[in-house]
Amino acid sequence: MSRKRFRSLWSATPLLLAILVTALATSGCLPRHAAERIHPGWVRANGDEPVSQDDAYGEKIATDLQERYDDSQIDCGGPSRPVVLCSGILFRATVYSPDYHAWNPNPNNPKGTVSFSWLRHDAQFHSLFLARYTHGFVLIPLFYADRAARLDPYHKMEVVCVYPIDAQTDRRDRNGCGAHVSYPDTSAPCFEIGIDSAADYVEHYRAEPPYAYSCSIPVAIGDANTSANFTMFIDTIRGLGDTSFNQWNELLIRQWPQDIHTTIPLEAFFYQSGTSGRDSARLDQADFREASGKWLPIIRFDMPESIDARATFHYEPSDQNPDLP
Repeated sequence: MSRKRFRSLWSATPLLLAILVTALATSGCLPRHAAERIHPGWVRANGDEPVSQDDAYGEKIATDLQERYDDSQIDCGGPSRPVVLCSGILFRATVYSPDYHAWNPNPNNPKGTVSFSWLRHDAQFHSLFLARYTHGFVLIPLFYADRAARLDPYHKMEVVCVYPIDAQTDRRDRNGCGAHVSYPDTSAPCFEIGIDSAADYVEHYRAEPPYAYSCSIPVAIGDANTSANFTMFIDTIRGLGDTSFNQWNELLIRQWPQDIHTTIPLEAFFYQSGTSGRDSARLDQADFREASGKWLPIIRFDMPESIDARATFHYEPSDQNPDLP
């Protein structure tokens, strides 16, 4: 199936993006629910974070995460604005080290993108990436993180492609969105090999070996069909059933600059309940406070125990690093 591609709006200036989003919201072009999400009263701009522990702020973040997880909207205001921009929980699992900041991309990463996962009630999975990854950080969705009146917007994080299940992207070309090195003909981007529906994807993926048979779905903002493409991603996760629930999905974000401590759109640190991840999350929380001067809450993720169960998100004052002010 041929899909015409358009230049991504991410190449526009931050001011142009902010003006465009505001104009769409006020002109009635966006659905009411999406427009509310980018109304200035709902948006957190850079600098709004507290500098010391703020329990009310932490509880509000947990509430926001729960609302976005429970949300069911299918786009963020049109066919070129995929729902990842305003819904669900976009997060990265990390491993703490005193040798680097957890929110920095690996400077030795050859693929030029960074792997994340996206969790929502209709894109469920049970656990984080591998057993040793028990904590990480959450990104603020774009439509929460932009404000026209601000001169210091967050860095725009560009989601370029998605996989309904982990895809060994370190072994793929095209910044991780291309073919697997071992299976160049059967793992190329989905639309190039005739896979243009969730049903096609599920049938293709069930062939062996599963990781190498994954194909990427393009979701860059501004592309004509990107909202529908992201819906295909969600529908494929549901179609894969227990296979996807017992793994995790993978979204690739364009690599961002090192050490943008004050403008990276971090919403919170988190840990998975039932693990030792809280201790590492506390260390990341302290590291970020020292680097940026900002305090971000630690949120406990209670992951779903089954496909039909509900994940929940909790802020607990006792989870926060007690050594911070």
